[in-house]
Amino acid sequence: MDHLIVDEVPELRSPIMVVSFSGWPDAQEAATGAIKHLAKQLNTRKFASIDAEEFYVFTRTRPHVGNNDFGEREVIWPTNDFSYWQDDTGGRDILLFTGVEPQLKWKTYASTIVDVAIQHNVEMVIVLGSLLDGIPHTRAPRITGSANVSDVEELMEQDALQPSGYQGPTGITSALMEECAKSGIKYSSLWGHAPHYLQTSPNPRVSMALVKQIARVLGLDISLADLEESCGPYDRRVLRTMATDVEAVTYIQGLEDKYDQALGTQTEVTHDELPNPDAVIEELEAFFRQNTPGEDGDSYDLGDIGLRG
Repeated sequence: MDHLIVDEVPELRSPIMVVSFSGWPDAQEAATGAIKHLAKQLNTRKFASIDAEEFYVFTRTRPHVGNNDFGEREVIWPTNDFSYWQDDTGGRDILLFTGVEPQLKWKTYASTIVDVAIQHNVEMVIVLGSLLDGIPHTRAPRITGSANVSDVEELMEQDALQPSGYQGPTGITSALMEECAKSGIKYSSLWGHAPHYLQTSPNPRVSMALVKQIARVLGLDISLADLEESCGPYDRRVLRTMATDVEAVTYIQGLEDKYDQALGTQTEVTHDELPNPDAVIEELEAFFRQNTPGEDGDSYDLGDIGLRG
């Protein structure tokens, strides 16, 4: 792990790694906003980072300059940090990674993240992302997802997720999940859908929806107070933007009709790359129920869980 800077090596119990990247997979900063909220509420501790030197074109992802706590000028490089939270009740620990989608050496970058996961015996990597979609801001944010925890009937009550039929440009999230599959690490992705017609960032409503889902999956009691407080000013900014645009109001009404119709018929109008979210959530919950860490600190045997490449 030549590109890894290690501050400490924590001892973690059956950890789950939750990941997000700013940039292309972070529409309206909703995914990184969710990770930042998790890190703050869990009071995570940084233990390692990826050196930015090899992975960025700094004329595209520019470093910032500012004053440090001592009043000294310093350059702030793109950050790619690992942090952890230990469950005092003896349950499953959590490892967080938040980074900036790189321009260079995606395979090396992804394998560095996976090497950390292997070193700490991570049982699953959950990628959080957000994308722009034709959904109205006046309805609850939608969450979709995918997973390679499949083909084991006792871990789920519904059919296994079908492979994606999407073909086209992708982001670092796909490179990371491919690397997980090659290394035999189970993975899942959860994506928040942000209204494509809004330019307002960050979007705390989509971040809050992602936090709710990840907290539900991992059985965490996470306060949403900070995000809820941010929703008021955000809603007022959106309202001011939409109030004088008659064409936008008409367009949003059309999106509302499509959203309500899809909800009423239990059909999904989803991004092509992402399957039904309920199946993913139910599958993950079943996975964690069946694979709770044992009293001796070891997890149950997960070797029979099939991987889908």
